[in-house]
Amino acid sequence: MACGNTHVAMKVQKILNERGFNVFMMPTLRKIAAGCGLSIRFSSDELSNIQKSVYEMSIEPSLHQFYKVETNMGKYKVSQIG
Repeated sequence: MACGNTHVAMKVQKILNERGFNVFMMPTLRKIAAGCGLSIRFSSDELSNIQKSVYEMSIEPSLHQFYKVETNMGKYKVSQIG
C-alpha cells in the first residue's frame, strides 16, 4: 500500500500492527510513482482484511493506494488494485 504522506503511513502501520496484522514499512518502489516514498508491505492473503481496516480508519482515499507486486527473475511486475 503506497501512502500519500508520512503521517498517513505511520498512522496506518501503527493501527494495523495494533489490530494484529503483520505489516512492514518500506520505501515505495520506483515503479510506483506515488505518495511520500513510504509504503506498507503485507501478505496478499491479508489484502481484503487490511483494505477493510483502512476503510474503517476513514483515511482520505487519495492518500493511499493498493498495489500487487510480483517478482520474476529479479524484475518487478506492479499492478494497481482497485
